[in-house]
Amino acid sequence: MHQLRRKIPANYGRETERINNALELLKNDGSLSEGLDLLESIGKSAPHSTAYFHLAKFWHNKKDYNKSNGYVQKYLQVKSNIRNVNARFLSGMNFEKSGDLNKAKIVYESILESGLEGIPAGVEKRLSKIEKILQIYELVMELDKAFKNSDLEKCKKLIIPLRSFDNDLMDMPWHNDVLLAEAAYFCFSSDIEKRLANYDPKLINKSVEFNYVGWPKRIQQLIRGKSVLDVGCGFGGYGMGFIIAGAELYTGLDPAMDLDSTAAKNKRTRTWGHLDSTPREIAAKSDYIKLVRGKSEELEFNKKFDVISLHNVTEHLFNIEDVFKGLSTRLKEDGVLVFMHHNYYFWNGHHMDPIKTDQLDINNSEHMTVADWNHVLNVNNFPEDHFINIDLNKIKINSLKSLTKKYFKITVWDSITSKDDVKSRLTPELMNKLLKHDNELTEYDLLTNAIYCEAKLK
Repeated sequence: MHQLRRKIPANYGRETERINNALELLKNDGSLSEGLDLLESIGKSAPHSTAYFHLAKFWHNKKDYNKSNGYVQKYLQVKSNIRNVNARFLSGMNFEKSGDLNKAKIVYESILESGLEGIPAGVEKRLSKIEKILQIYELVMELDKAFKNSDLEKCKKLIIPLRSFDNDLMDMPWHNDVLLAEAAYFCFSSDIEKRLANYDPKLINKSVEFNYVGWPKRIQQLIRGKSVLDVGCGFGGYGMGFIIAGAELYTGLDPAMDLDSTAAKNKRTRTWGHLDSTPREIAAKSDYIKLVRGKSEELEFNKKFDVISLHNVTEHLFNIEDVFKGLSTRLKEDGVLVFMHHNYYFWNGHHMDPIKTDQLDINNSEHMTVADWNHVLNVNNFPEDHFINIDLNKIKINSLKSLTKKYFKITVWDSITSKDDVKSRLTPELMNKLLKHDNELTEYDLLTNAIYCEAKLK
């Protein structure tokens, strides 16, 4: 008895060759459009080929999940392609990433029930995670309903099963999801009575919307159950972010904070918006949050903290040595100083548009004034009151490290380096030009995006 085989198209070898050519083109920024157009052309003429699948993978990696799913669905419309479990898995991940968890759940379940060979190991794990997230959603929505009706006893009963997801939440995107952030608020603290008394779902919503939870999530292992001094805290929203992550007490400090304004910077969209409350109102409503307008060296109280945080602040401090010296007196003996430093000498160290290479418009004069390290080369041409002169201290990484060592013992020093799209823009000719401008510059200075540091007292 002969085994049935899939009929191979007569031009299969030619299609494969063209697809491989397209994939080579996708490896270079300069030929991306050509590569994408070629795959599109192949997909239209040969939908049975892997062209649409490669386009789906490309856009998934670019985080355009809707476009990715459009291509993967075109690919799966061909009957012979439906057995490709990797394509079906990609479809599920697209639904998951775009927030449609119920559709993702259906896709993952169908893969596991298909009996096909080569099912990716991640399918079962992702399905389990989604099922838990949906259970958390249900509990939190019931909790919010009870809270709105002032039924605190029911709230307490709902918090008990919610807290059983403590460990699961660690691996969930609660910094980007309001319902998960509300769950984290209750799961990452031991004092449930106090948490419930200070519960503010509207502020949690705004903190997630404005991306004030991402940094606290990143350093959660340092701040959970701890007192935190957040230097350069901005406009009040970060306080709730730290409390969601499990901090027990939060003091936010910023000389530019207007205690009576709802205006705040949305870190997610890089635009200005409004919180529902002023910093003064946020602090008045919470036993966890204290907000102070001022500088660290001017603090009038003598409290010491478990953790002192500076998130993208060190590049703005012109008196950075005085600040570090003062902070060394505010840290508990076993405390931790943690900071993220955005390097001025990196491609986007100007803090202006464009912040990514794919946003660069060479016909935009404002872009070209700062892009491709022109903010370094043109520094003497900017007016004295320009942002680059009045808000960026231009400290080099090695100087920052030496200064940190002067007052603290560094335990973690991670250099976050550039991706290939930035590296390719630092040509030998441009490097020579930058060295003529400042002969102390190194490739490390120019290609290091940021520094993550943890340090303790000496």
